[in-house]
Amino acid sequence: MHAEIRPSNIIKGTRTQWLIVTMMGIMLVAVALVVANGRPLATNLWSIRFLQSITRGEAIPAAPAAHRRSSLWQVQAALRAGNTAIALQQVETLPAGSPLAMRAQAELATAQGDWQQAIVRWEEIGDYNSLATAAKINEANGQVDNAYLAYRAAYRLSPQRSIRDLAKFLVTQGSDAEAGSVLYFAIQNHPEATQRIAWLRLLGSVYLTEYPQSSQGEELLTSLLVGDYRDAAIYVQLGRLAYETKGDVDGALRAFAQADRIYPQRNLGAAEAARVLAKEGRFQEADALFKTAAAGQPTSLTRQLAVANNARSAGDYADAEKHYLAILAEFGDTSRVYSELAWLYRLWDQPEQAQDAIDQAVALDSANATTWHRAGQIFQWAGATDRAIDAYRMALQLRPDYAAARKNLDTLAPIGQ
Repeated sequence: MHAEIRPSNIIKGTRTQWLIVTMMGIMLVAVALVVANGRPLATNLWSIRFLQSITRGEAIPAAPAAHRRSSLWQVQAALRAGNTAIALQQVETLPAGSPLAMRAQAELATAQGDWQQAIVRWEEIGDYNSLATAAKINEANGQVDNAYLAYRAAYRLSPQRSIRDLAKFLVTQGSDAEAGSVLYFAIQNHPEATQRIAWLRLLGSVYLTEYPQSSQGEELLTSLLVGDYRDAAIYVQLGRLAYETKGDVDGALRAFAQADRIYPQRNLGAAEAARVLAKEGRFQEADALFKTAAAGQPTSLTRQLAVANNARSAGDYADAEKHYLAILAEFGDTSRVYSELAWLYRLWDQPEQAQDAIDQAVALDSANATTWHRAGQIFQWAGATDRAIDAYRMALQLRPDYAAARKNLDTLAPIGQ
């Protein structure tokens, strides 16, 4: 069970820090304000005394009538102290319908657990940040309805800032159709948005789920073409749809090639085409494209590993080993590379080298459940049953719902006892 994320964890801690920093700023500019605009010295002095009272845990002095934000600050202070009744009294002193009053009402509502009321108030005053925070808190706590309301309110205030979070939330809730609709609308209506490619990637994965046996996803993606370099991402998604939903290898390869004709700098299409060819067992053709993709992004560990992994899948173990060792020389000791190298040695029937490599992988990333599971598989294959059991147990300790590790452990545990 994860500890519940409570509003107080964010509201109390974060706002206390914010308040202290803000009040320190007030102290620094107090004299300047008096000279510049004739603001009463008593108002500035009260701000300083308020800060001192908060930091020392002392009683808050009475505020001068001229201090416009004093009631809001006192509401916040009362809520931090758990004095809801005092906070309510302070809220009632604020001008009805004013932004300060609505902000104070929102904070009071969250303290009382009335998130829906708070969400309404934050949207009315245009407080995007509070809505985004409320959405995350409620999602983490399993309050799906409140999270949905907050995400939607944030989206209404600032679609471009919130679209990705809203869509991801909808996908996690199984609302792929709504997520696709939201993403499609955003992409269509904000063709110049810098986040457009990220939206397209997410939309493509949604379409693979929502329209696996129809051409609707393809038609919708095609309708988003705008005639510039960003179309490359659309052609990548069209290629994925062609292959994953229809098994159309040639259609997928054509789409990937078009992506690289539009935007050759990153070789997005080559990388995708290579993966498709490898899945089809066309390893030699895939090798050329994997190498093209790797050359396009020489600092990408993923692309360099793809070349080695393809050689391993093709059964060219000596060539694969050469690539893995070259990657280690270039990128340094990396758990991910040692893990792949260990699996190569397992396929190559070299148990000692396989165990040495997986030991290196685990030592470099002992908090990775997947690495521990692979270690268990290698130890099990090598006949090191006790070590395999320990590795599977570590994988389950890190990820209790790891079904494959559980199955393997249940098979081995009686043997190791």
